[in-house]
Amino acid sequence: MSEAVLAALEAVSEHPFNYDAHAACIKTLREVQSVDELRAARESMHSLFPLSQDLWIEWLDDELASFNATDALDTSLRAERGMAVIDLFNQAVQDYLSIPIWIKFVLFVRDAVFPPDDDSSDDEEHEGEASAKPQARAGWLSVADAREVFRSANQATGLHFSESHKVWNVWRDFELRVLKDLKAAKASRDVLNRAVGEVRAIFLARLAIPHSDIDETFAAYSPFETTYDNFEYEARMKHASSVRAKSKKECADRETSELKLSAAGYSLRAFRDQLDFWSKRKGADPMHLRTLWERCISSHFLEESAWEGYLIFLMTRMRVQPVVIGVADRAIRNCSWSGELWGHRLRVGELFEEPEDELDEPSVENTQALRSVHKVGIQVFRDTFGGLEDFRLEQEHIHDEVHLFHDIQKARAIYDTLLLAHPQSASLVIAASMFERNHGRDVSKASWILNRAAPKQIGGNAAAVTNAYVLHGAIVSLAKDTGCLSDAEYYAALEKADAAARRSAAIAAAAQASAEKRSAAVVWDDADGSGGVSKKARVADDPMELDGPSAPVELPAQTPKVPAPKKKEFYVLNNSNAGSIIRLVDVKPDTDPVVFKSLFKTKMPPVDYFLISQEDGTTDGFIEFSRADDAINAALLETVKVFGKSVSIQRCIPPKEWSDFDEQEGAGNNNDIERKKIFVSNVDVQVDKPLLRSVFGQFGKLKEVRLVQRNTAAFAYLEYEIAKSAENSLQMNGRYLEGFPDRKLSVALADKTKTKKRVADPKELIITNFPPAMEKDEIIALFSKYGTVKDVRMLLDRSGFPRGVGFVEFVDEEGAKSALQLNGSDMNGKILAVAPSDPNIRGGVHASSPQPASVATRGAKASHAPEKRGSDKGKGTEGRNKKAEGNSKAPAPKNAAAQLLVPRAAGRRQPILQTAKAKTAATIGDSNKAQGQGELGQEQTGGGDGDGDGGKSQEDFRQMLLGGGRKT
Repeated sequence: MSEAVLAALEAVSEHPFNYDAHAACIKTLREVQSVDELRAARESMHSLFPLSQDLWIEWLDDELASFNATDALDTSLRAERGMAVIDLFNQAVQDYLSIPIWIKFVLFVRDAVFPPDDDSSDDEEHEGEASAKPQARAGWLSVADAREVFRSANQATGLHFSESHKVWNVWRDFELRVLKDLKAAKASRDVLNRAVGEVRAIFLARLAIPHSDIDETFAAYSPFETTYDNFEYEARMKHASSVRAKSKKECADRETSELKLSAAGYSLRAFRDQLDFWSKRKGADPMHLRTLWERCISSHFLEESAWEGYLIFLMTRMRVQPVVIGVADRAIRNCSWSGELWGHRLRVGELFEEPEDELDEPSVENTQALRSVHKVGIQVFRDTFGGLEDFRLEQEHIHDEVHLFHDIQKARAIYDTLLLAHPQSASLVIAASMFERNHGRDVSKASWILNRAAPKQIGGNAAAVTNAYVLHGAIVSLAKDTGCLSDAEYYAALEKADAAARRSAAIAAAAQASAEKRSAAVVWDDADGSGGVSKKARVADDPMELDGPSAPVELPAQTPKVPAPKKKEFYVLNNSNAGSIIRLVDVKPDTDPVVFKSLFKTKMPPVDYFLISQEDGTTDGFIEFSRADDAINAALLETVKVFGKSVSIQRCIPPKEWSDFDEQEGAGNNNDIERKKIFVSNVDVQVDKPLLRSVFGQFGKLKEVRLVQRNTAAFAYLEYEIAKSAENSLQMNGRYLEGFPDRKLSVALADKTKTKKRVADPKELIITNFPPAMEKDEIIALFSKYGTVKDVRMLLDRSGFPRGVGFVEFVDEEGAKSALQLNGSDMNGKILAVAPSDPNIRGGVHASSPQPASVATRGAKASHAPEKRGSDKGKGTEGRNKKAEGNSKAPAPKNAAAQLLVPRAAGRRQPILQTAKAKTAATIGDSNKAQGQGELGQEQTGGGDGDGDGGKSQEDFRQMLLGGGRKT
């Protein structure tokens, strides 16, 4: 035996509970091909630890190679060796859910029944040559035993969406082979029909389960029915198709779930997110959830929280005794250090009334061994966590000394040692006092322990005051129960307890007041009427606790007036909404961005939050607010704590190119830019940016997410860093987002060339500002005077009432042109607006023009003062008109009413009817000369030189639109 092997075996002997020592020993023995020692080492390791998938596959491959070398053995001996391999497979699949191991298992069982070199050809032409061929090797496993393995494999793996078909297909082929042999052997009709029915049931059960290969399963079912029941083929295929259709409805969601898991690297958080999603879904399948849990712990078998979550699921959703106890045993086998998991194992045993082994009185050897385990465990804990005031391991040792070994003195010695090391621990002092009271029956000793630890003076920091409060309270309680103190001692203790209580309450009140004061990150001072000038307040304590978010920092509703920040205070973010985004510098890479949502208290919650990995290896967090003011106020805090780490806050600004909203002509990269963008439509209004970022971020790094929400639907524009990511994201087309099964997404590459100008219908008019109480019949009667009305469409508001906006469609174009003279008509106190309908402009051709004035203002006021250039910048035409009307003091011209009746289309720089362009221009020119007016482009309402009565009448504009001039 080599020195390397001896050293490996010695390491295992010295450290029998060291996982790495066992793994190194197995590796060494495998290299030297020491078969017997290798098998013994593996069995020894498996008795202590569960083996990983790689270790199991290595072991199984070695055993399979050894088994395949026994071809020369007789069938009985070969069957004995084969059953040993099957037992090993059964152990392997108990540790974790492993598709590769199950595949090896079912292939081995298949070959045990139908050896690979078994020539099952039944061609008659070869019957005479049978004696010349070597005898085919017979299988050593029965079909019934093989079916037990296949059923177990299907039960364990059948609900794995993306991988289960690899195991099930082997079972299917096996059953078809059995059926083929029965038919070749000319079995009785009853036997053959029963076998066909069993295979049909296997197919239909598989089609009822959503899986990635469901179409291939259905395709394989068709030739089966053709071969064995062609008479009922159509009816059976119709039934199978309905079963498959029901399953396929869920396949899209299952596939999305798999994509999310894959994109997240099958992380624990990704598994928990998917488990939460599927568990909340109506009609959730517990077996599907159990398969997800099995996959989760297969990847995260050392995560205590994963095992605990699995046990909680089983106790609440699937309380089956063998399953729950089996998982509890596996949990403590994988995480043997976890006290929580051991506690779950004990509770599970009590719940199912698991029989307890009868214990004899512990022997001296067992007593010493258990005491040694306690000692080693406590030493490891103290070496790891130092002086942490957690004495659960010591108290478990004391419990065993008292109740198992009945050694009170040993237990008292443990308490004495602890008190010497931790004299100020109130919980430990009280526990030692209670021990003396319950087991020593010496009340004076219990009182002495408390009085020795209780401070004589009440003062110090909050922790010292709290200890004093607890200890003096315990002294008073002990005196009340036992009368161990004299009257003077009792009242002295009572006084100290009262002083400690008041002192503790005062400290708590002061701490609360200080916290409230510090939480106001920006203090507003508007005494001088300046509108609020900010004063920065230093935040001394954490807005975020170590275990998660606490009270969010409230931001003011008003933007404080502060000097412009220096350039270095900005972070350039390639995002058009960067002005509403802040950067959290260097957060923990594994931070869940959802945490950012509750960092700051604002009127409107943040619309997006995400992480970006920087080139230097750090990770930054980003929060997009609904208002830019909130981003400014958040940046004023300068720092915020996220999970105990103080991070700096920076405001974001877009790069220079974002200011050029229209792409530069001749840049040559427009097509490249467009190929990086996708358009997502039919999005539910409840969908937010983080969800879109999570789903579409799996295809590549996103540059920007823009979400537009309407009343009943929403759409989004997403831009990737590279065009390939945008192309890959197109596979989301026709799929559903989690939690929104009624909205099938439509995903396409953004293409500006596909947005074509729609052709206006010359027979349709848009009418606005008519009374909402006006009926459809009344509108038809009004417009029928000018031509035959084909249809009237009235727009309704959310409550179903008319909005005063509608469309009138005439049979011919002449009727529509003639009805334009209704523009400006008085309808029950409202001025009716009539104009040609243009589908390319929201609201018709006059969408950007001012609305008609009301009857009360007609001819009342008009401005003659020239408008100040830029004085109403950004307010639009309507705002300028209102301002002009409000500031006007000069009397209106006589033809003001005519000016207010100008059709909306007349304000456009180009005439509506292109065919009459030249004629209209000539008419306008003649009319202007005749009336002494300026050019048509000059606004006639709310400004300009309007002296005299040279304005145009309604007939002028009607003739202009119809292509003719006013007759003189």
